[in-house]
Amino acid sequence: MNVLGSLCPVSTFDVDVPKDRVTDTGPVAASGPCQAPSVYPAATYTFIVTGMGVCHVTVHFQSGAPDFVTDMKITRSPPGCCGNAPVAETTVVYVPESGPADAATDN
Repeated sequence: MNVLGSLCPVSTFDVDVPKDRVTDTGPVAASGPCQAPSVYPAATYTFIVTGMGVCHVTVHFQSGAPDFVTDMKITRSPPGCCGNAPVAETTVVYVPESGPADAATDN
């Protein structure tokens, strides 16, 4: 049996950082219809959806490794109890583990 709350999508999404990169994580930035968390480093960053469009997310690394950049599409929830609220297309985005290029001293 469904509960009213379980019918409506959550208007947040997470960016998960693998354990081997958490201590290297620097500031996390967002632009577009979402709000970035201000605490770092963390294993999971939760972004709040604030409207429709595309949320551009950037995770910076203190070591100088290339930034992780992704876009999250924000659309309207299906008609019904949620009043067409904005919702992220997925609930979790995964930052890849560090690779040989990230670990190189000249990057």
